[in-house]
Amino acid sequence: MVKDLSVEEFCNFWIPKLYGISKGKRGYKKACIEVLSYITQYSPDTCANWVSTRKRKVNPPRILLKYLRLVHQAWLQEEFLMPKTLENLKKDLNLAQNTDI
Repeated sequence: MVKDLSVEEFCNFWIPKLYGISKGKRGYKKACIEVLSYITQYSPDTCANWVSTRKRKVNPPRILLKYLRLVHQAWLQEEFLMPKTLENLKKDLNLAQNTDI
């Protein structure tokens, strides 16, 4: 069975690696929203609700927490096997960010 991985845990691990921004620093929340939107295909507004610091934070669908665990494991494996994977992902994120849909 796949264990849940919270949005916070996912972002705390990957945002510093992908963007070089640690939690609490300027741009961290925006970067987290961008990555979540990119990998889930949910809108940035929806993803923003999951990383909100407000008391009325919206919990993501439970299946998404399992998906985040699978993505996390896949990225860890790829990072170990192919160190260029993070560089390629950064490029993909940059291209997605600069593309008008």
